[in-house]
Amino acid sequence: MSNEEQDLNILFQEISSIISRNIYNVSGEKKKQLLNKAEDYLVEAQDIVNKLKKDSRKENNVQLDNKIKNAQNNINKFKSLLLQEKRNSRVNERTQLLGESSENFDYNISDMDQRERLLYNTQRLYDMNSRFEDTKKISEEAEQAGIDTLQMLHQQRQQLLRTNDVLNEAHDEVGQSGRYLSLLQKNEKIMKLLTILLVVIIILILGVAIYLKAASILK
Repeated sequence: MSNEEQDLNILFQEISSIISRNIYNVSGEKKKQLLNKAEDYLVEAQDIVNKLKKDSRKENNVQLDNKIKNAQNNINKFKSLLLQEKRNSRVNERTQLLGESSENFDYNISDMDQRERLLYNTQRLYDMNSRFEDTKKISEEAEQAGIDTLQMLHQQRQQLLRTNDVLNEAHDEVGQSGRYLSLLQKNEKIMKLLTILLVVIIILILGVAIYLKAASILK
């Protein structure tokens, strides 16, 4: 996980904490400060997402594109929730200025319903973010497993290449041995011919010697 992704997770957790819990325990100026703080976190998160978008265009990384898309969706949902809560805060301020009436009472009931929906949506968003983190973790583990598999395949390929080199060397040696055997066979044939020729010469010499001896005896 990159530093940018870690920063995004921290920012999303802070924003979710403000929206789902803190802003319902305070009112007035304190609530405005919390809402402004959440908006500042959103600005930081948007800056990080914009930076990741630039990096993604350079790297053409599909996995990073999916992470950016999910992060941008979270930012948009948080913006919508903060906007709704700001509207609710303004309604509450007007209610306090105008005083309590039956109409305002109905308005407050509607406002409470909106808060419940807001809290529900915020919790859903937080749960979705948690599932996103789990999915991202599984994806990273799968990516690491893929890297390990590629490394293992690379090592096996290197072993096969070395084995092929050994086989080529053995083939060359067998070829040289074959040439030596052919040469020996040729030399053996030559030796046989020389031996036959030598025997013929010896026979001729013996024949001539016998002929000369016989001729001398007859005289």
